Amino acid sequence: MDTCRFWARESGKMVSFVGKNDFIDITIDEYMKEAETVGRKVARSDVLALGGHLVMGRNEAEAKKHKQTFENLFNTAYNVHSLQSANGSSLGRHHQSGH
Repeated sequence: MDTCRFWARESGKMVSFVGKNDFIDITIDEYMKEAETVGRKVARSDVLALGGHLVMGRNEAEAKKHKQTFENLFNTAYNVHSLQSANGSSLGRHHQSGH
């Protein structure tokens, strides 16, 4: 949430690479609370931008290689593996990109 709060204070817009889920709702709530602490009033609809990635190559084989490299990086750096807390509740989930 530190990144969320930073952008709220700095008048920045967050970028999301995932669809709407409970975590996004919580993050937007935190952003709005932090923005208020510095005197900013923002609409929920002006907090988050959808993001995406474009992977290209000089030919189909090169494009596929770049796509696989990107998917490996994205799955390692951005997707969260399932963890179990001490009380057994799930703290996250891992998603393998199939596209």
